[in-house]
Amino acid sequence: MTDINPFCEDLEKTFGLRKAERVLHWLQTWNIPVPEDKKEYVHLDGEDGFLLFMHDFGCVLKIENAENYGDHLNHPLVLQPIGFDQIDDIRIEINPGILTGAGYTECETLSDALEKDRISFWDVKPANIGFIPVTSEEHPRGIPVVLDSTAVKAKRDYKEYEGQNIQDDLYGHLRDAFQNVLSTPLPQKENVDRFWQDMAAAKEGKTLIPGWQLKKMGKINRPFLRKWQQAKIAGKAYRKRLKDTHSP
Repeated sequence: MTDINPFCEDLEKTFGLRKAERVLHWLQTWNIPVPEDKKEYVHLDGEDGFLLFMHDFGCVLKIENAENYGDHLNHPLVLQPIGFDQIDDIRIEINPGILTGAGYTECETLSDALEKDRISFWDVKPANIGFIPVTSEEHPRGIPVVLDSTAVKAKRDYKEYEGQNIQDDLYGHLRDAFQNVLSTPLPQKENVDRFWQDMAAAKEGKTLIPGWQLKKMGKINRPFLRKWQQAKIAGKAYRKRLKDTHSP
């Protein structure tokens, strides 16, 4: 691999040279700039994956070993990706940015709601909860959902959710744009550009929210203060590189 930088080195150490090169090619195809400084990305705990916080598009790119992904549960209270692709045993996801800052009250309420549908929120903690931007008197900050899909597991008597998933209404057009890029063996640049234009518009319309860039966190957010600080630093550092790549 040429032009070794910290991100490329970490990719190679985590996935091996051949797979790391394929991930870099995927990023190039999707017009996603490669981080060049350790501050620009988060190396996940356990060193089995990476997060890129893409501020101007209100989303988070996640690269990880697919074996660690666990149950992928299609449920309105578990955040669903806008799209994902797989390279060998590596899963690459683009996830919607949402508000963060849950407390233990939301943890208990969300865990109870998932239990009714026979889903175990086994890694229940504020850091694993966010709010999708659908507000009501009951949910003034938005509907609480599980941020990390690996934090939930289907119980033995779980049945696939068949009701309306409000996330389809929020992100359906973005998922369609993502699939348009995947639909051809050699994605056309105009489809890639259109996808990012749609993402930027959704961010401006506050459907996608870079919640990691909140200016300050209150007492309710202290349980995940370290993770929030990591995300904020990475998002800010990566933003300039992202702007340079996607400038008009």
